[in-house]
This record gives sequence, structure tokens and C-alpha cells, in this order.
Amino acid sequence: MTYPSSNPVNKHDLVSTVDVSVSRLLPSLEPKTLPNEAATIVASPPSSSKYTKCISTIYTYSDSPSTPRPLYPKLPIFGFCTLSSIGLSSPSFMEPSIEGMTTCRVAVKRADGDHKRHLKEKDIINCQKFSYLCKQLRDHESSAYFLCAKTQRAGFIVAMDDTVDGGDYAAYCLVTDVSDLERILCSSSEEANGSSSPQFVPTTPPYVPSTPPYEANNDVTEANNTDSTGLWQPPSANDDTNNLWQPSTPEHDASGGDTFTNTFAMSDYTSNNDDGNNNGDQKFNNDDPPKEDDEENHFHGDSGARAADNFYSNLTRSMGTRADSSLYHMRNFNGWVKATQIAELDPLTINSNSNSNKRKATRHPLRIVDLACGKGGDIGKWVLHKRGIANYVGVDVARGSLVDAAIRARKMKRQLGDKCVFTCADLGADVPGRLKTKSSTKMQKLSSWSLKNDDPSQDPKFSFVRGGGISETDKFDVVSIQFAIHYMMSSVTRARRFFHTVSELLEIGGNLIATTIDSRVVMQHMMNTGYNFHFDEESEKDGLTVSVGNGACQLKFTRNIVEKIFTRSNYESENGLNPDYFGLEYTFTLVEGEDHAAGVGQAVDLPEWLTPLPVLTALAKEAGLELEYASNFHEFFNERTDHYAHHAAHGALYNMNVLNRSGTISDQEWEISRMYMAVKFRKKSESKIVISQDDTEEEDSDGESESVVSNPVPTSKSPQHDQSKFFLAMKKARQICGSEWQNMNADERNAKTKEILSKL
Repeated sequence: MTYPSSNPVNKHDLVSTVDVSVSRLLPSLEPKTLPNEAATIVASPPSSSKYTKCISTIYTYSDSPSTPRPLYPKLPIFGFCTLSSIGLSSPSFMEPSIEGMTTCRVAVKRADGDHKRHLKEKDIINCQKFSYLCKQLRDHESSAYFLCAKTQRAGFIVAMDDTVDGGDYAAYCLVTDVSDLERILCSSSEEANGSSSPQFVPTTPPYVPSTPPYEANNDVTEANNTDSTGLWQPPSANDDTNNLWQPSTPEHDASGGDTFTNTFAMSDYTSNNDDGNNNGDQKFNNDDPPKEDDEENHFHGDSGARAADNFYSNLTRSMGTRADSSLYHMRNFNGWVKATQIAELDPLTINSNSNSNKRKATRHPLRIVDLACGKGGDIGKWVLHKRGIANYVGVDVARGSLVDAAIRARKMKRQLGDKCVFTCADLGADVPGRLKTKSSTKMQKLSSWSLKNDDPSQDPKFSFVRGGGISETDKFDVVSIQFAIHYMMSSVTRARRFFHTVSELLEIGGNLIATTIDSRVVMQHMMNTGYNFHFDEESEKDGLTVSVGNGACQLKFTRNIVEKIFTRSNYESENGLNPDYFGLEYTFTLVEGEDHAAGVGQAVDLPEWLTPLPVLTALAKEAGLELEYASNFHEFFNERTDHYAHHAAHGALYNMNVLNRSGTISDQEWEISRMYMAVKFRKKSESKIVISQDDTEEEDSDGESESVVSNPVPTSKSPQHDQSKFFLAMKKARQICGSEWQNMNADERNAKTKEILSKL
């Protein structure tokens, strides 16, 4: 959060007795003694004449508590507590949070830069007094404790990080009722000492992977380059790097890769400048749905979705083991990209859920669909968004991960309210909140959990509900899918189903954001391996492996896939929806360290599918979405090096532990980070994709089903019409061949499809 930009709503005096010293931060208070002292003060309020010192006059804003009454005009400061003693970390650009307390902002008029010349002398003095208090609290990592006997409210004033614009003249204020103070402080103290316990204790032991430890090379960066001794301090403001760390990679490497004369590297679009431990066998309580819907209740017909469910449900990774990873700072850099991408979102949409008759696009609290939400690790990023949250729906294929996500959401109930749902679904096949086809009469039943109906004393209970907790009238401002959109690219069917569902859920003007492997960079690495791409009898028989980061990151392609990528398609159409551009499977392996049993071994070892940018843009266009940017992670970083234009992103580099002790990240981690890109789309119109009844059939075990049909313009000269005829021919060919279709290779399938196509 930043210095408030809205008008203040109330004015308050920070007062104290003569015993309180801001310069020495005395008296120093112990949180465990505060509840009893507060009860005594409330029972026998001291005379107002006792508070002879006025530390500063401050303002509160619309985010301050107003029920049952606003904060009292006088807020007596009784002393100071260290941040760690009340369960908070060092001051940061992120809003501090203590469960059970309301966080708001307090501020004085700004007296920095040009602001000062517009102030009266008394206002300047008041600003300087408050600024001194904030600097003292920040430098000593402390908070000021206040208590108002009249309103029976208590709280803490916490300084903002010094990277926040205007941060010396604003602070956070955490407020609660005196009656809740003991419970809150005891809970926060336990968390600070590492002795807190969850609301329930799972009944199953932690999952322990059976894969043997990875034999790491000696030249791989060790895991001791963490920030365990505290945050690295940025250089002075005189540094021409704008206080931002500079990677060791040469400047020419900042792009997403060179352009190739190949569909997987070329695009008409360029970027503009405009997790807690997981128990693998967690109980997943599903109420048995009616028998007539049994065909909907088995999980994940697609083999890729089943593999992802099994892997991520059984993945063990905690905050403690993350710091032991040799890729710790790269993961934090990836998190920084996500956090920055989320923070910069500001879609202008119509709030169709509003009761207002005015159908005007506004900037209301966000309605979010978080696809591939995993254990809910991004919820914290969403609740910090400047526009707030009106509705949050998390969707994931991994049932075990969703249990952990539900537990996490319980702890953030104050920020989320009741509008939080988690649903188990495979977005390449399942359709939450909408009919699967135009001929469907009922929405699909999906296993879901709702914070509104949750019993926090029990394990999170998932049950089958129609729409997966999303009604047919629900619309959303943002759909996010982080590091998972490649799972949608195993076939045309899955990809089109996914984009059509996303478009249906999005409001006009809403955004789809994603992060995924950058196919442009993958192609560059493939072409630099020295592989024989002639594919004749004397060419190599083995597949191709792209290896980066001293072998810590590997993408393994079979020879058939390599040939499919580098051999020109026999199909005449060169648009992004050519079936040959889908199903480009590779095995992705990311090795983080040697202690696999502790969650620091092979982090990912799953089949994935290449995601060419032109294919994404073609799919999006058909679904009514327009690409706004596609930035390689290196490019994404370089676009935000200006400290003044991107001060929040700049501060997050330090607060999210992106940097190691040397103020950078290792060459190994920086090289791996270049394998990813961030994309953002905006919905301009409704989807033109039509899902037929045949498309709702269960996909084949290998994930290859090519039967989704678009809505083409009925003219023989239209490429889209030709494309539609091709898919119709493929569907007929598949029906004629029956089970033999699975045993045919791509060339045989194309030949059979063309045979049918010639008869249409």
C-alpha cells in the first residue's frame, strides 16, 4: 500500500503522558501484559488531563473501522512493542496483517518535495513530528501501542517501508476491540515463536516421495545463498541503476529470444511499455452425488490432468524447505513477476453483479478466477490489491492442494469475507459456472468448498455442487493462470474448451493473465544444440534435451516431437490453429537440491506441452480476447527498472527476498528465469467458439481429441471456414476408425482426415 490518495474522513490527536518518549521508544511493553493492563484502564479510565503531550495530529481514511463507531478523536499512546513480539515482520511495502485486527492507513499532510511549499508552518511542524515517529518505528522495527478507554479499542501503529512514496508521512494502523486483545496477542505471539498450530490436525502422515536424491554437480549453486541474515540494502540514490539490482547477463540478452522463420517463434505482437506442508493423502470429503450424475463424478479423464493431480497433490514443500532450494531466489523472482503482474491489473469492466441499473464500466473490487491456484499461494497477492476483492474462486486439478488452499483461506477470512470458493476441475474438459454445450440443460457438478459454509473445526469438506460454486450469472474481472496454461495445449479440443470457458466467465474489458514457458527461447536453445534436423536415415534417432542452469532445468523432447516441430506441416493453412501446433509434448524437470524427502529434490517432473505465442493469440482471438503484452521474464524485469515509475515493484524485489546477499541472483537462476514469459489479454467481444455435443465426450487417454468446432463465416473463401471443414473431417475420420485411431501416428491421421475432407 502507498500514501493515501483519497480524502480523509476523520482527524485524531496522538497523545501521551510525559513518561512516553518517542526518541528512546520508551516505555517498552510486553504484549502478554497488555490485555490485563487494558482491562484495568477500561475499568478505571484516567483523566484526559493526564495526556499532556501531543505527538502529532493525524488523519484516517475510508478504510478505517466505522462500526460500531469510528476511532475516537484522541488516541493515547502508552508505549512501544517490537514487531516480532506481536507477530509481524520488518516494515515492507506490503500491508501488515494480524488475524482478528482491522488494518487501515493513517497519515499527515506530505511535507516532502513540492508539497512542503503549500503548507503552513504549523502543518510542517506536525508533519515533521509524525515523520520522526515513523522513522523511529521503522529503524527499530517497533510499533506504537495505543488504547482508547472510551471506545474500548486498542491497536498498533506500524511504519511503512522507506521505499513507499510518501511513506514517511503515512503509517499502518491495526485496530481491534479490547475484549479480543488477549486472544489476538496470544495467537500472534505463538506464531512469532513458531509454536502456532493449525485449526485442525490432519489425520494422515506427510507424503514422502520415493524418488532417490538427485546427484547434483559441484558447479551448481549451493543453497546457502539465502537472505537469512536480513534483507540486502539497496545502493545509494546516486547510483545510475535507480537502486535496482543489475543481472550479470549482457544487455542483448534481455529479450525473449531471437526471431525465427518458424510459427513457434514468429508473432505479430510485441510487448509494449504501456506455499505449509502438504499431506499427500489428505482427506478429500466428497458427498456422493445422485447416481444419475455418476458419469460426471470420476476425476479427470485426461491423462495429463491425472498426472498433474497425482503429482501436485503429493508434492511436499514448506516455507522452511523453500529456503533450502538452490533455486530459492529464482522462485522468488517468479513470485515477483506474478505479484507485479497482479498489482498492475486495473480492468475497466461493467459490474454485472451490481444492483444498480446503470450499466457503466467502473473500477470496482475485483472478481477473480484463480486457475491452477494450487495451495492458494497467490491469495495473499490478491488481497493486497488496491481495489480489494469482491469474489474469489480458486480452481485446480490437484485435490490434495485444494485442501491446503482451503486451510489457508480460513486464516484470511477477514480479508476474503464469505466470497471464497475452491473447485476441483480440469479446465481443458470441465466447465465451472456454465453449461457445457448449448444443448445442455444443467451445469456440470464439480467438487467444491466454500468459505461461507465452512466449519473451521473440521477438515475442509468438499462436496459436488452444480457449477462448482459459480452461478450462471457470475461474471469476473480477472482470470489468472500461473505456470499452467501449457497443460491446456495437449490438443485443439482442450485448448479451445479452455479459452471458450475463460471468455464466458470474463466480463467485457476483463483480463486474462498467465505465465508459462517461452517457446521462443525454447526454440533458440533447441537450434543451438547442434541436433541434426534433416530427419533422414542418417540423422539422429534419439530425442533432444534443452538444458539450462547447469542442468537444473531440462526440457526433453522425443524425436517424433522434434520432427513435428521442425518439419513444415502438410496442412496448407498457416494460421495458429493448425492441429500440428498442438500436442508438442516434452518432459519438464526442475532440480532444486538434494534433500528430496524434505521437498527440495526434483520439484517438477511432468509432461507438458509447448505453448507457441502465435497459437495463444489465435486461440484468444477466436475467444474474443486481444493480446496486450507478451514479455519474457528478462524483458518484464527490464521494463520496470525505473524506480520512480515502478516504486512498488522495486520495493518488492527486496521484500520478497528475490535478491541474495550479493544483491542479485545467481547466473544459474537468471538463466532459468529466461525460459518463462508473462502474457496479458483483454476481452473485447464474446467468444466465437461453439462447443458441440460430441465435444463433451471423454477425451482419449493420450489427451488427443480434435473435435471442437469454431463458428466460421460460411464462405468457401474463408480460411476459418476451411479450418472448420478440416475439423469436421477429422471428427468423421475418428468415428470411422474407432479404436484404431489411437494406434495411428500423426501422418496416418492426417491422411485419413484428408481422405474424408475430399468427400465433403
